[in-house]
Amino acid sequence: MNFREDEFCLDEFCLVHAKFYHAKFHHAKIILDRAYEGDKTRQKAAERGFVPVVPPKSNRKEPWAYDKELYKRRNEIERFFLRIKRFRKVFTRYDKLDTSYTTVVNFAMYLAR
Repeated sequence: MNFREDEFCLDEFCLVHAKFYHAKFHHAKIILDRAYEGDKTRQKAAERGFVPVVPPKSNRKEPWAYDKELYKRRNEIERFFLRIKRFRKVFTRYDKLDTSYTTVVNFAMYLAR
């Protein structure tokens, strides 16, 4: 699978990483699901300038420290996206133009707060 220069793939999880974001927020934290706690995934995130926040699985021989309070906030992010997806126009994407779809998503985000 080929990726643009501003994208990278974490196992099966693809994350768009804009060039200005990397320059502006170097060492930004990225919150990952426990399913992506593999060594390769954490290494790729670190190579891109991210600090991975992911708990080790319970069967790890050498667990690492992570920001537990920040990881708890991952649940809030997931619930927010679930609230946005309740809007039919967001999850079905009937709009042809990106600007129209962006407007609908922004409106849904406003209502979902």
